[in-house]
Amino acid sequence: MKKIYLKLLAGLCLTLAGVLFILANSTSKSAGANALVFEADSVDEESADGDGAADGGSAGADSSAGEADSDDAADGGAGDEADGGEASATKAQSLLTVHVCGEVVSPGVYMISDGSRYIDAIEAAGGFTDAASQISLNLASFVSDGEQIIVPSAAEYESQSAAESVKASEAEQSLIDINTADATELKKLSGIGDARAAAIISYRERNGPFGSISDIKNVDGVGESLYEKIKDYIKVD
Repeated sequence: MKKIYLKLLAGLCLTLAGVLFILANSTSKSAGANALVFEADSVDEESADGDGAADGGSAGADSSAGEADSDDAADGGAGDEADGGEASATKAQSLLTVHVCGEVVSPGVYMISDGSRYIDAIEAAGGFTDAASQISLNLASFVSDGEQIIVPSAAEYESQSAAESVKASEAEQSLIDINTADATELKKLSGIGDARAAAIISYRERNGPFGSISDIKNVDGVGESLYEKIKDYIKVD
């Protein structure tokens, strides 16, 4: 009986050991699986974090590129504005303002190109009227900024020309001819008295007529300063 009892006890022990062995193996496998799952989750999280960082980097790069494009566009716009301003300034500097009046179709103030001539300014004002004198001005003259161009009528030009001729003739007649003037006429000149008038006449008699008005400086007593006083009032024929 005792032997039977021992055999049963031994069998139970073996059975219990087998169960424990099976349980131990199951626990080990379960832990390994859990470890594998944990590792897989970690890898997934790291991958996700990497993707997120990459996305963030891409977004940052896109943002930087966008800012760079914006800066380039701003710089381009500023450059265009500067170029436009310079072009406007250059254009303004290349224009002249001129006042055209008198016998033109449309008197007024006009903006014309730098380098223009009188004829260009008159054409800008519509051209000559029928009464205008077209020979009173040098139409080939260059226009200067702020200039006033007055076109006279033919009648005004003729009258002005006649008046200038009379004035020139009177001025010519009022000059004293130092080759023919007597002492009385010579003394009408500033700084010429009896002695100098006599010296001028004596010089003429000895050397012949004066070749030019400046020859009067060869007379004793007539120096440079006196000559400057009388040169506009004497002549030689």
